[in-house]
Amino acid sequence: GGALKGWLASVTLLFALAFAGVAVAEVSVPSDASHEILVMLRLPPPHYRSGANYGGAYADSAGSAARRRIADGIAHEQGLTVLSAWPMPAISVDCYVLRVPAGADLDEAVRRLSADGRIEWAQPVHRFHALDASVKPVGAAARVSLYSLQPSARLWQLDDLHKVSTGRGVRVAVIDSGVDAAHPDLAGRIELERNFVDARAQVAEAHGTAVAGIIGARADRGMGVVGIAPQAQLLALRACWEESAAVTLCSSFTLAQALQAAIVADAQVINLSLSGPDDRLLARLLDAAIARGAIVVGAVDTQAPGGGFPASHAGVLAGFDRVGVGA
Repeated sequence: GGALKGWLASVTLLFALAFAGVAVAEVSVPSDASHEILVMLRLPPPHYRSGANYGGAYADSAGSAARRRIADGIAHEQGLTVLSAWPMPAISVDCYVLRVPAGADLDEAVRRLSADGRIEWAQPVHRFHALDASVKPVGAAARVSLYSLQPSARLWQLDDLHKVSTGRGVRVAVIDSGVDAAHPDLAGRIELERNFVDARAQVAEAHGTAVAGIIGARADRGMGVVGIAPQAQLLALRACWEESAAVTLCSSFTLAQALQAAIVADAQVINLSLSGPDDRLLARLLDAAIARGAIVVGAVDTQAPGGGFPASHAGVLAGFDRVGVGA
């Protein structure tokens, strides 16, 4: 109802401010990823797909196998290699990651693929970067209070906000690096964990844990941080990884998988504390999430034109580096 929407509008701006104004700098793409291309193949309309569903799984195994054969054929024709694939039913495509051989022209490969009528579109794999030197390492050896990471509870007026709502019943997708679900401030707060970076079941990383704590740390410990929405249902979707203690990276492909998962899980709020170049695949998924009523929040990169992507994308709520200033 109106009260819930009002609460969401208030809290999402605070989400953005939690890691807004972070100095974000584009970094060199690792050599093993600088020659990767995303290729999208169209899915038939749902009523033409036997067993079609919206869950992100390959219910139509015959159709998915046929599309994989097409992808393999295209890769063979172009001298490329298919590395991975993921269904994106939210935007009616299957997404394939193709490797371009060393020494080949990436942009030229994208142009050739884009001219193929079997392909919806092709694009490079982009890199996204979030950097905050104040975030400390986490894990069993460093599970201290997240209190130091929380901006002023008085300035944020959390007491007044919690009189209106504590986020009960609201599903918040934290698309970030790994969240330490065993941290005392977050124990029992994570409803769903998924890892789109590697095969590990649980990964504890600093940036994702800090963001999750600012958003939804439990409020009944009598110590440590109190989250903006301490009773929200947190979805920890790992799409980023720590390259070093101070650098957290993500890719178009890992972020796209996490956005698809957030849409499937009916997340009402999607938090993206990161920035990078404009990305067609992510833009399409953001549009799909917003069209279904999700509030998407992005932190502004003050060093990038327009605040950087996804904060600059139409419909995304962007936060700046001063409380009370936002878009």
